Amino acid sequence: MLSKLKIVISTDNSSYSHRLISTLTGMGIKVITLKPDLYKLRASLDEHQPDAVIVDIDNATNINIETLSKYIQSLDKVPQLFALYTYETAELDKIKKLDKIISVEMPTGFAFLCDKIKCLQSACWLSPSDIYLEVRNKLFEVFKLLNVSNNMLGYSYLRNAIHIAICSDDGSLNFSKQVYSELATKYNTTAYCIERAIRTAIKNSWEKTPSNIKSLFFDVELLNNPDKPTNSEFILTLSDYIRSEYNDYVNQPKIDLTTH
Repeated sequence: MLSKLKIVISTDNSSYSHRLISTLTGMGIKVITLKPDLYKLRASLDEHQPDAVIVDIDNATNINIETLSKYIQSLDKVPQLFALYTYETAELDKIKKLDKIISVEMPTGFAFLCDKIKCLQSACWLSPSDIYLEVRNKLFEVFKLLNVSNNMLGYSYLRNAIHIAICSDDGSLNFSKQVYSELATKYNTTAYCIERAIRTAIKNSWEKTPSNIKSLFFDVELLNNPDKPTNSEFILTLSDYIRSEYNDYVNQPKIDLTTH
């Protein structure tokens, strides 16, 4: 699954910082760590544009939380600010009065903090261009395994047909009317030429690919013809494979993976 969340952690507290960093990394989150220092923290925010900032208030002698909060609110991309504290924190009342800050008592609030970050993770969406690039790169990997030659005319047609299938909410996708016709318009050719070029690319791929690689994606016994999958079988099988990994992203409204 895509790792889309970035979090900057500025803490010196070894009693929970290692556990926190390990947990967030295990969740597939990109973690940027640095010592508590306002100037370094501001530079890190400018560079990485994180989705959240976690600051250890107890040890943050070089960080003024009010100044940090104001700076964060001025950014184009405003990250969620978490202020970690213990029962020894002297300025807790002042921290809790500040807007846009989630204060978390540590280590007792560790699970609460992780739950809040999970909510951020589920709510954080990639841009359409990012989604397109992720799916395209995954398809490049799959095509390489299946020996789909990028020198063949059907390569681009096949890639775009899979994109259409990935984004389709209709389980009964009509290839003649929806896929081939759409690609024919895009490439200024005929639906027949699209279908034939894709069929040729699939035939060439199937002949060159070892059976153990084919079995990673296809159950040969379920194919209409064990000698070679049909266009629809090949396209739908690979689109299901991609969708299983990127389903949360390609289901976003109005995402068109064929426009690039």
